[in-house]
Amino acid sequence: MESATTDDYDPAKSNLLLETFSIEIQMCQLLNNKKRMNRVYPQTTKLNAVINDPRVMGIIKECGGKMFMAEKKWNLALQEL
Repeated sequence: MESATTDDYDPAKSNLLLETFSIEIQMCQLLNNKKRMNRVYPQTTKLNAVINDPRVMGIIKECGGKMFMAEKKWNLALQEL
């Protein structure tokens, strides 16, 4: 199954997409699915939500930071955390 790019998404629904992606990122982290996490995480940075929910963005940034630490990309992890 091929995932859609952020160009395929409706910009009016970006808040809902961020919430959905945050749940998917948490699931990837719990299941230790690094391949899927590396595919999903960059899509969240390309979405422009009208109002970013701090709780959702916190989850995305924390999980992204942990992903970068696991890959030993320390500077990127520091930026995310």
